[in-house]
Amino acid sequence: MKTSAVALLAGVLALAATAYGCAPRAESAADRLPWRHALSEGLSEARQSGKPVVVDFWASWCGPCLLLGKRSFPHPRVQSLRDRAVWVKVDVDTNQSAVAKYEVRGFPTILVLDSAGQEADRLVGYVDGPTLATFLEGALAKAKRGTT
Repeated sequence: MKTSAVALLAGVLALAATAYGCAPRAESAADRLPWRHALSEGLSEARQSGKPVVVDFWASWCGPCLLLGKRSFPHPRVQSLRDRAVWVKVDVDTNQSAVAKYEVRGFPTILVLDSAGQEADRLVGYVDGPTLATFLEGALAKAKRGTT
């Protein structure tokens, strides 16, 4: 019973995402952030570069996740931050260990980690592009200072 309810919910969310005009979560043409898809790769790059890490925990069945990818990440202010961080997308359905490690409870969740992989800040839920940019600007500054 529980499995069928989850499947039904996933179907409803996928239909809602379709109604919003969202395709499955591939980077949109407007989103030119240099996404990595392996958290370990992003953390390794961050240690070498000294840059913070922006981690997008998302799911293909999550309407707000799809909207974030389609509408918020492509925003020019967000795009202007591309060189200030290492960018990683974590598919929550295929990387449960990262979800557990960082205690991610809702989707989408954006984590900003310092270059050592320690959490500096977190944002849960959909926000528009300007709001996402404001969050990221503050969180990246915090992570760079080492304030965790």
